[in-house]
Amino acid sequence: MKKYKIEKFGSLLFTRCAIKGKDGIIILKILVDTGSTYTILPWEALETIGYSPSESKNKARIVTGSGIIIAPRLSVEYLSAFGKKITNFGVVAHTLPLETYTKGILGMDFLTKVKAIIDTEKGIIQVK
Repeated sequence: MKKYKIEKFGSLLFTRCAIKGKDGIIILKILVDTGSTYTILPWEALETIGYSPSESKNKARIVTGSGIIIAPRLSVEYLSAFGKKITNFGVVAHTLPLETYTKGILGMDFLTKVKAIIDTEKGIIQVK
């Protein structure tokens, strides 16, 4: 297991991830969220790297603070975080409100695949 430091802000944990699309790579600082089933990325970021979420036929139902929304789901060429790169990775396109202090969410879909163990007190994540 390799250990990585996670940026702490109060009780929240953040990391940087790289997302590759048809037209390039974008790096985003996103929230590590064990309460989220899906990895959620901003609509604009996905458009920047060559995707058009509005054309996605695949949808995900997600619960937000203001209710349930249906958002486009699509696969990016890869998402990389904590030294792990997952190809053809499914993400949900949804721009979070400014008040959330993050561009996106790294959800359990990614954390489970890398077999993450998170030490919230020390701000460390271990991955296989």
